[in-house]
Amino acid sequence: MVRTLLVVSVIALAAPFAHAETPPPIQVEQIINAPIEQVWTRWTTAEGITAFLERPANIELTPGGKYEIYFAPDAPEGLRGSEGCTVLSWVPLRMLSVSWNAPPKYPAVRSGSRRTFFVVTLDAIDPVTTRVRFSHDGWPSPEEAGTLAEEWKGTHEYFEKAWPNVLQALANSFSDADLTPDPKAGWVYLITGFSRPDLIATMTDEEKQILKGHTDYIKDLTARGVVVLAGPCTDMKGPGIVVFQAVNQPAAQEIMNNDPAVKEGLFKAELHPMRLASVRGRD
Repeated sequence: MVRTLLVVSVIALAAPFAHAETPPPIQVEQIINAPIEQVWTRWTTAEGITAFLERPANIELTPGGKYEIYFAPDAPEGLRGSEGCTVLSWVPLRMLSVSWNAPPKYPAVRSGSRRTFFVVTLDAIDPVTTRVRFSHDGWPSPEEAGTLAEEWKGTHEYFEKAWPNVLQALANSFSDADLTPDPKAGWVYLITGFSRPDLIATMTDEEKQILKGHTDYIKDLTARGVVVLAGPCTDMKGPGIVVFQAVNQPAAQEIMNNDPAVKEGLFKAELHPMRLASVRGRD
């Protein structure tokens, strides 16, 4: 059973190539019902690409390594897909940037020296949900496109239609079986201190807004079923505590680091794995 696709948004504030403006990036954002590490594997390995596009691929996650997806594997060499495209940079579980070529139907652009590029950015919303942001950029201005302006325009329009389909295929490739976390595997981050000892008594308006953001963040994660329990020790001697679930350490780290009070340095926090051995209402 494929889980429901939550959000798809395509942003192309299109300025036609005929106008004296450089075309904007093609941007796609989608919420995928899968853990971030599984989504990362789909994008960065040949096996992952094949799992959701059902096409062979040659992926080398190294600087300058190949990032070739053979959308038409039986076509003549050079016309099979993203041949010649390479990895530009990456941050594990967060970002991948790759050079990109034009489809074979636009041969002059495809065989030219200029390449566009795409950037995939991943954000863990909770242990089994990932936001995928996609940007395809590097388009030439009309002056740079010159006599190839129509082919560049066609290339831009082609990928405006293609990338949402690719992301939907990614979403559809995950089944409920992929998304079942261990119910007793948990994490805890301890709020062990403040940015200054008298923070609570001397908070500025800006700091109060950050604290409100922390409260809203915890409430949202609780409503999503990520947080098991959270709260401060009221004697102000013990730590504040957030007990939650995540599929692995990077995902847990991401959840803690995205707490506005932690991100802005208002709270000092430390992360620990935790076994949820006994939970009221479950055991």
